[in-house]
Amino acid sequence: MRHLAVLVAIASSLSLPLMGCAGTVSDDPDRDNETPRGGGPGGGGSVGGMGGGMGTAGAGGNELGEGGAQGGAPNVGGATGQPQAPHDDLAAKTGFVCDPKKAPAGRPRLWLLSDKQYANTLATLFKNQRLQPGNGGLPTGFLNGVPLPFTFKNSADRFSTRALSYTLAEDELRDAMQAATTLAPRIVDDWAKRTCLKQANADAAMCLGERVKFAAPILFGRPPTLEEETHFVQLGVSLSADLGLKGAVATVLRAMLMAPQFLYRTELGEPTGDGASRRLTNYEVASAVAYGLTDAPPDRELWEAAAAGALTDPVVIKGHVARLAAGLSKRGPVAAFFRQYYQYPQTSRIQRPDKGYNALMMIYDTDAFIGAMLDRHGENGFLSALLTSPLVFATKWTASLYGLTTTPAERIALETTPSPRFGILTQPSWLSSFAQVERTDPIRRGRFIRESMLCQHIPEVQIEDLPTIPEDPGRTQREKLEIHRSGVGCASCHSLMDPMGLVFEGFGYIGENRAMEAGRPVDTTGELVGSADQDGPVSGPADLTARLAASVTARECFVSHNFEYWMGRPASPGDECTLQAADTAFAQEQSYVKLLQALFSSDSFLLRRPWEESGESP
Repeated sequence: MRHLAVLVAIASSLSLPLMGCAGTVSDDPDRDNETPRGGGPGGGGSVGGMGGGMGTAGAGGNELGEGGAQGGAPNVGGATGQPQAPHDDLAAKTGFVCDPKKAPAGRPRLWLLSDKQYANTLATLFKNQRLQPGNGGLPTGFLNGVPLPFTFKNSADRFSTRALSYTLAEDELRDAMQAATTLAPRIVDDWAKRTCLKQANADAAMCLGERVKFAAPILFGRPPTLEEETHFVQLGVSLSADLGLKGAVATVLRAMLMAPQFLYRTELGEPTGDGASRRLTNYEVASAVAYGLTDAPPDRELWEAAAAGALTDPVVIKGHVARLAAGLSKRGPVAAFFRQYYQYPQTSRIQRPDKGYNALMMIYDTDAFIGAMLDRHGENGFLSALLTSPLVFATKWTASLYGLTTTPAERIALETTPSPRFGILTQPSWLSSFAQVERTDPIRRGRFIRESMLCQHIPEVQIEDLPTIPEDPGRTQREKLEIHRSGVGCASCHSLMDPMGLVFEGFGYIGENRAMEAGRPVDTTGELVGSADQDGPVSGPADLTARLAASVTARECFVSHNFEYWMGRPASPGDECTLQAADTAFAQEQSYVKLLQALFSSDSFLLRRPWEESGESP
């Protein structure tokens, strides 16, 4: 351990402080048992069960695989499981009005790697294939006995990508130290098979320099500075007599794996000509695009563009975004967005006694559905298809939910079912996520639409002020809610939620089709309120989802949530021009690829305001 203590001190003395900006070290024992960070499977260069995307359409569509769930459940609300309201300035608003005089609100920041990004970066390093992620992960057993750091996820956030929520806590620092100590020798053992380490009498300084120059760009996301290179080489040379060359290289690699330049991705930028803002460097842009879309380091094309200084051009950035976005359904961060936005994996947290109920398979069905929408409509008509498509995926565990009498041997895609479906909001995983243990919950279903799809906040109510919903088996949920709304002060809020949630009463609490309730035919009529352009009575879920698909408000809300997820922060005053441009790009053809291009080439992505002028406090 004496060497490790020295190495941490050396790493901390380099160009980035270990405790600075978003990188403060906190001692919070409550973080030990938090749910894992992440929520979707890993991206390019994925590692074992952490990898994969959403699966592809068609027979056997379980490409997500059980292993994908090991990345952790996505953020689906607070401790109670209740979906969280949109928050912070523009995150809860639509109707974007651009004022070119306002600068984007983002500030310089350090962004702690996630567990997937950490593992995928090591996979790239291990393969000895410089900047070639996505070509297979770490070998089986490589991570045995190693707790991956950075698995914590802040359950108070809607999305797991909120950069300022993640700091280097004591337990994570300990895990990072243990991982570096264990994994560095394993990587060097592999290097010894084919690099300068294979030579019997290799020059220590030359070999150390070669390995540092190879590893630093992958780990740091940029070429090493002369100071960094000198530090690491001199450290290795000083240890080589006692440890041998291989041991010295392993010790240097341990230091690099503990360096803040690796543990944090920087978005500090460099001054622009106007002096009022900072622009991300070419290498920072490359890392932000690559880790954002693939959870892995930049590939060769992106790295070479950064080295050539080409990533100052938004058109060039858009080209790389389109290239990396190819096969959207396979991109782990894309999968994570839809899981966290629609919150359908929440069904796995509800313990239900139903025989044959399989929450995991329901989640995978919806993963496959979203993957199919991305594959089929990712460049045209995406949101409309996502909200209205009759396509479903079913397995032997979920077939009965769709009214099927057969039990398929593998996951199958069906364009029509005895129980018709109409997009993501009629997926059993979503319906059961927004239900109680053994009854439907029109309030929660309606509230989700109000807050998450129309970006309109419902005020919180003190629990002691809530009247009890009568438990009367002879009454329908609609009738019970009518009594509930008669309470003092209840009608104003419930009128914004219940008319939309009641539309889904034709589906039970695990998402199965039902025609009767309390001995009477189910009433699925309702009303869309608050969409502005699509308001009015609706006859059922097909009508409601079609109106949401056509709603400008719902589209703008979708864009706003994408901004928050992909930018790693909520929108704030100054981001309206980015939001407006992103909405315009998406509205033309409903191309999800063009939406990503607009966001990743925007001033909100590329520019940073100095701390004292930023829209967020340090």
